Amino acid sequence: MGAPDQVQIVPFVDPHRGESEHERERRAWRREREQLLALLAQQQRVAHAGLIASGLAHEVANHLMLISGRSSLAAGRDDPQRWRETLEGIPATCEEIAKTMDSVLAFSARRNEDLLESFHAAASLRQAVRLLRPLAKDRNVSLQLDADNDAVIVGRPQMLVQALVNLGSNAIRACAERAGRVRMGVACFEPGTVQLTVTDDGPGVPEELRGRMFQPFATGEADTGGHGLGLFIVRKAVRRMGGSIRVRTGPAGTSISLAIPTSA
Repeated sequence: MGAPDQVQIVPFVDPHRGESEHERERRAWRREREQLLALLAQQQRVAHAGLIASGLAHEVANHLMLISGRSSLAAGRDDPQRWRETLEGIPATCEEIAKTMDSVLAFSARRNEDLLESFHAAASLRQAVRLLRPLAKDRNVSLQLDADNDAVIVGRPQMLVQALVNLGSNAIRACAERAGRVRMGVACFEPGTVQLTVTDDGPGVPEELRGRMFQPFATGEADTGGHGLGLFIVRKAVRRMGGSIRVRTGPAGTSISLAIPTSA
């Protein structure tokens, strides 16, 4: 047998040794603040999911009416060929319902934000748009999608979906009064970077909010009951993926772009 591995024993040194009472209180305050922000972010996720789900209920009801109607019509036909033609489309409708429900469940679920994976940016964008369509329809806003891009990035897919839902819901609310238009797209304008952009034709971000719009609890929506964490969560998600944010805003609308490095 070989010699046993050597074990080194060193004195334990408290990393916080020598801290003043004030420094300990500040560290405890920062820890409690992070916990509060995480809790509020989860609450906002669930609130968004509830808002989206209320609109999705109408969409699902329409799908179910289609299934019921086609099934009833097929039951009254004797010709097998016409029977098959009548039932055609029901499996695809059921699959669409299942995808929609999966999107809502994934969006509202808790997740480990430290685990990273490679994924297609366009897939997260499509999922966000699927979640936002009922809200856009309810607000009479045109929601357009441009996801013809296969760029791969590294991060947390659902974290990016939440960031895009936050941006998209803000954009929809911003232009709802004028029955406006929201465009969500993904493109590569330079090597090694994918850009996801949400653009609306609303009145623009209020000037007094522009300098702090990505800070926690900053909100111009006092009448909505929100916590003002939507854009803070966007910034957090983009930072975790090593990206950056660009905002262009004015009386003709707002465009927010997320530039994220692609996977090598």
